[in-house]
Amino acid sequence: MKVTTKVILYAWLVLLLVLGSLFYSAYSKLNPSSLISLFNTQIQKSYPGSIFKIEKIDYMFSIDFKLSLKGLTLKRGNANIASANEVQLKVPWWLILFNRGNASINISDLFIYISSNQGETAGSEERNLQKSPPSVEVVLPEYLVDAHYTVRAKNVSIKELDGDRRFFTLTKFLVREFQYGKNSAFELNIPISITYKNKNFSSDLWLFGDITPNPKTWIINYRGEFKTKETVEGSQYEDLVIDGKSILNPHAVDLTSTIQLLVEKKKIGTGEITAKYNQIQLNLKFSQFPMSYLKMVGDEISNPFWNKIEGLGEGEVKFNKVFLNENTTSLSAKLHFPGVFTLGADQIIPGQWFLDFKNQIIQTSFITPKQDLKFSRRAVLDFENSKVVQFNQELGFTSCDLKTALLSVQSISELMDPAPQPYHSTVILLRQCLDGDKIYDGSFRFGIIPNQKYYQVELQDKQSSLLLKYSGKSSEQDFELDLVNFAWNSSYKFLEPYMSASEGVLNGKLQGKWKSEWSDGTWLLDLTADKLKETSGDFFSLNQKLWDYFILDSNSVNKKIWKASVRNQAIKINSISLESSDPSQLSGTLSSISRTKSHLILNYPKNKKWKPVKKEVLEVFWKKETL
Repeated sequence: MKVTTKVILYAWLVLLLVLGSLFYSAYSKLNPSSLISLFNTQIQKSYPGSIFKIEKIDYMFSIDFKLSLKGLTLKRGNANIASANEVQLKVPWWLILFNRGNASINISDLFIYISSNQGETAGSEERNLQKSPPSVEVVLPEYLVDAHYTVRAKNVSIKELDGDRRFFTLTKFLVREFQYGKNSAFELNIPISITYKNKNFSSDLWLFGDITPNPKTWIINYRGEFKTKETVEGSQYEDLVIDGKSILNPHAVDLTSTIQLLVEKKKIGTGEITAKYNQIQLNLKFSQFPMSYLKMVGDEISNPFWNKIEGLGEGEVKFNKVFLNENTTSLSAKLHFPGVFTLGADQIIPGQWFLDFKNQIIQTSFITPKQDLKFSRRAVLDFENSKVVQFNQELGFTSCDLKTALLSVQSISELMDPAPQPYHSTVILLRQCLDGDKIYDGSFRFGIIPNQKYYQVELQDKQSSLLLKYSGKSSEQDFELDLVNFAWNSSYKFLEPYMSASEGVLNGKLQGKWKSEWSDGTWLLDLTADKLKETSGDFFSLNQKLWDYFILDSNSVNKKIWKASVRNQAIKINSISLESSDPSQLSGTLSSISRTKSHLILNYPKNKKWKPVKKEVLEVFWKKETL
């Protein structure tokens, strides 16, 4: 058969007519104006009274129909609801003609805005509208109902309207061949970045799973893994895996999830997540919580008796976030775990620790199996500035070794340190505590309250007692020490570095009031010390400097007596005695006032052969001392 040019031209004409009719049919279905109109109608159903704007619309017919919407914004009143850099729809021709095929939707830089102060961004009418949950309904054109969709999204964020804060971010979201009533695979990436103590802790949570969408509910199954970007102690969570199942109500934006948490394929906890348009709730229960996960905030939650965060805990964590109205956040957690109570460098006591968080409040407690040691602490945390702003703690020792219990006592010099300290209080109760063959009862109470520091000690057995009181204010400081046959030893460190001894029996009183320099205050000293050994500290150092004027070593004598007073910047020494077989005694006056002479007199009361020796004191060395 001979094919002529006329036949070929006729065939091409028929083909062009067919293609033209198909092109017209497709264009009539994919008219960009009708699609945008449909899109805007559905937005008005979900957000009545809103204004939807598009800066630029591009579309092109080739192998695929491509519709690109750029610069999208959604507002209601003066309040932004959402914005996107670009939303692109790609539909192949065969999908238009035969209702079969795979379309794709690409979204980039989508921001959903939430205002932390609705009163400033919208009027009363807008606020009332935002109080009612949106009803999201998606209606597709008939020729797209049976289509499969591949949905890609990059940089999706829920963002604070009035600032730079981001509540939630997706850097990647991918759903392959999405279709109602059929199972589809998806993956997404959630970046987790926390800036704390000028350090950035960054991880990625990758979720993989499948989704089965239906008009009323979507069923979602997923598995998640953490991948830490930086190697920073306390921020490594690569071994934490999440297995979950969720049910989504797309009309009310209501999601409920149940999850399992695994570490090295072992289940460590379970949880429930509820997410609504204005609220997120998270409840987790742990059977083996890795305590090392708390190392990032270790300085804030630890205390002097628990400073090594390790092991496994058991308990629960609850988180609640409300986005609208007051934009409130609530976090609470309860954990208990075996651990040790640390006293000193090498004293550890095994027992059970308990942690109870509630927002910025953390309560810590410890108890031993025999309940001979109990500890509780309540601290107020400032997470933004990474510090504890206030704490109160109480320790109770029963039938314990006294020297071990005294390791928990802060020295009075640490309390008097002028460096800034948070408001705090410590109470240490001692009941039937043993020191050799003696049984002691007593208490230590010290701390800082507004405009005052205080330190109080009561300690006694059947034959002896110690009473100490200190109060420090900006206007005046008061000190009182009362001792009755009190056996001192090296375990009593609470007066260091002012006074210390390895052994000694003390009787008498020391009372004083001063403002800045102790030597400018008013003091009364009447104290006897017997069987003293290995003395040290400012008090004994000052004492020795007095004897140095006569080249005598006071440390070689174990019994000493001090009778002195301070008044009007002058130290009046009635008697400072070294009690030995040939006792020696000092007296005199030491004045801090210029042009006023100071002197010391040495005599031997029981040795009449030695006449008193008087020496003038030119250096005001006691002004350099601190008490």
